[in-house]
Amino acid sequence: MTIRPKLLQRPDLRQRERERGWIFREIGVEPFIQCAGVRTLYGASNRSDEVIAAMNAAVEAFVDMDELAEAAGRRLAELRGAEWGVITAGTAATLALATAACIAGNNPELMLRLPETSGLPNKVLMPSDQRFSYEQAIRIAGDEIVSVATVERLAEALDGSAAMICLLGRLDSASVLPLRAAVPLARENGGPILVEAAGLSLEKPDRWVKCGADLVVYAGGKFFRAPQSTASRAW
Repeated sequence: MTIRPKLLQRPDLRQRERERGWIFREIGVEPFIQCAGVRTLYGASNRSDEVIAAMNAAVEAFVDMDELAEAAGRRLAELRGAEWGVITAGTAATLALATAACIAGNNPELMLRLPETSGLPNKVLMPSDQRFSYEQAIRIAGDEIVSVATVERLAEALDGSAAMICLLGRLDSASVLPLRAAVPLARENGGPILVEAAGLSLEKPDRWVKCGADLVVYAGGKFFRAPQSTASRAW
């Protein structure tokens, strides 16, 4: 849906711009006072002035998208104190891409096979007390999510069939399987660890990477105050 061109040419536009939320009311949607934090359902956060200025500057020129992705990844890594970074079309997209990467690696033929994963490590291990509502984004790569309730069960599940361990950052401190317990087992058995930290604030160096996570997912539309359809992955 686009805003009617005539609307943007109306003489009262300047006055309407001072009425916060006018553009939503124009299509029958009433804005509200948001006191629930950075919730996706409510639009996450407002764009910062720096983000708006950067977006306006970006639309003034064309660049090679591969070069842009490379440069953005390098810059994101610098900001996060991580080895590298990737910007994606939102947290769900990041979860799907990260899972696919853990299954197929750098093999183009395996990438083209997905979501057909027979004969490949295709299980994603998750603590039973850290399951969350965006798991479909993980399963879309063709994997099976397996709940593990104890450290012993995690050790047994790391039998070569697991592509990844996925942890939910906001529940880590109270979990039966926190990151500190998973890292030694993952290092011993070669399983990468992804931490979904979408709604959490950021630190430098990244606390999750510092504690042993291989991949960390943040929502760009939350504490970054970037567009809602962005996310970042650092490793």
